[in-house]
Amino acid sequence: MPYKFYFFTFLSMSTQDMLSCSASTPSSTKRNNSLNYKLKTKAYSGFTLVELIVVITILVILGTITFLNLGGFQGNARDSRRVSDITNITKGLDIFSIKNGVFPTPDTKNITLTVSGVLIGTQGYVGANVLSIIRMSDTKDPLDGTYYTYTINADSTKYQILSLMEDSSTKLTNVPVLIPRAFAGYETRTPSVKGDTLGILLGSTGSTMNQPIQKLYNAGSFTGVELMTNDVEYTAVFDEKSKVSGTGAGLSEALVTYNKSLASVFDQSLVAYWDMETVTPKGQLENFISAQRGECSFNKTFYPCAGNPGLQIVDGNGNTKNGKAMSFDGTGASVITKAYNPKLSFTSNFTLSAWIRPKSYHTVGYYGLKNLVLSSGPASTYNYALQVSDSGTISFVKRTGSENLKFTNFTGIPSMTDKWTFVTLTVVPGSLPTNNTGSLYIDGVLLSTKTIETLAPGTLYGQDPIRIGGNGTGLNKNQTTGVIWDVGESLFSGLIDEVRIYNRALSATEVQKLYDKTQ
Repeated sequence: MPYKFYFFTFLSMSTQDMLSCSASTPSSTKRNNSLNYKLKTKAYSGFTLVELIVVITILVILGTITFLNLGGFQGNARDSRRVSDITNITKGLDIFSIKNGVFPTPDTKNITLTVSGVLIGTQGYVGANVLSIIRMSDTKDPLDGTYYTYTINADSTKYQILSLMEDSSTKLTNVPVLIPRAFAGYETRTPSVKGDTLGILLGSTGSTMNQPIQKLYNAGSFTGVELMTNDVEYTAVFDEKSKVSGTGAGLSEALVTYNKSLASVFDQSLVAYWDMETVTPKGQLENFISAQRGECSFNKTFYPCAGNPGLQIVDGNGNTKNGKAMSFDGTGASVITKAYNPKLSFTSNFTLSAWIRPKSYHTVGYYGLKNLVLSSGPASTYNYALQVSDSGTISFVKRTGSENLKFTNFTGIPSMTDKWTFVTLTVVPGSLPTNNTGSLYIDGVLLSTKTIETLAPGTLYGQDPIRIGGNGTGLNKNQTTGVIWDVGESLFSGLIDEVRIYNRALSATEVQKLYDKTQ
């Protein structure tokens, strides 16, 4: 027989019965006695144990839903607070940088980041000291009470800040990395970063995973990370949807991929690097290695590189690893640097490299110069150029002065028209003092080797520029004569990407590796 519960038996009584219970006159005595009899003999139904469990379960579910909704509202409110905090911190940091030229160093117990002993950054917190410097109150994460993670580059000119969001839809720049319960007490937290693309490092120890590495600081055993030899796996958070985990050289290469200004730290022979897509606030094409940023010209007039009538920064059609490239119209547009760099003047031992996708070709050149990819100095000086002579020929041009040009033609290349081709030329001393050996690689594979004359480094008034996409149509302000070159035949038509110059000849293995990394 199932158990019955009579805690609420009165609920089954009729209204008439309850009214009868309240009567006490003699005339109602009979009815009262009758009701008492009914109460004693009638089996009133209550809740069974199963029914009671069902009711309790429903109440628990309703309570849980209410609690979760309340928790979600609280999480959203905390995320709103984080967004506000980071916005105010970045404003304070930017104002400090405008006044002082640098950003403040992260607070004490920070971690130094080095590559082969060379400092590349420092990661720590926007702690009490930094907050005081930027004139802010004690600003911390509203859930766990920790300061926000903050990193700067080696010369303190760039920064990045990380906060841990509870709702993945809350964005500063949202990165899909999960932070387990062991950190900050939540199953998942979503890192959001703001600032430059430096790569904030997350580490782990024991059961605690993916926490900012400065939490692991130990004055006696852990004050820095040497990335090249590091054998501990770290995750670098760069920007939206960009994170990389790894150790040693693998992680180091990832840092260079996302933080291009580190390229020369890992290979100091890299003396110039234009990715052909990054434009400075002043509208110049960024050079990640030196001050030789590119000015974009069209028909003798300079325009911002992102708004030039003859140049466009476009998607690379998925054929280049780094996403975007610069499109040249072939009729009036080119890029010219306006800062002289003696490191780019060579006699031998150098490498020129670029991804190209020619669209059409000039067949008649200015003293033979046509469809230039990369060149140093106007034609009347001693220097060099790399050009596409036709759909199957790359030419290295040695400039000997007075318009006297020496062409070394590398033929037999599969048609480059409307197809991405990775072109790399290395130059080393030849068998005689008067010659060099030039090797042309196509898509990372050696095509042929030829003898070329030794370059005699010369300059035009000591201020030779570097040009990309053509020898002309732009005023080089460093030339004291103010000459405007207008050499339409030399202009390149098509896409150019990932232009690099090294002050040494890369090995065949290094060329292949560069191809693999940038394709």
